[in-house]
Amino acid sequence: VQGLTGKAIANRMNISPNTVKAFLRMIMIKMGVSSRSEVVIKIIMTQRQ
Repeated sequence: VQGLTGKAIANRMNISPNTVKAFLRMIMIKMGVSSRSEVVIKIIMTQRQ
């Protein structure tokens, strides 16, 4: 699994790094996790089921 920094995501999508942070925060809240690593782990575990 290869990830991008928030700044790299912002540059690719032509949005503010703060917008990326806000979206990631909302995703983590909805998924019930507290880190980007936990997001990845939860997605991988879901795909294996």
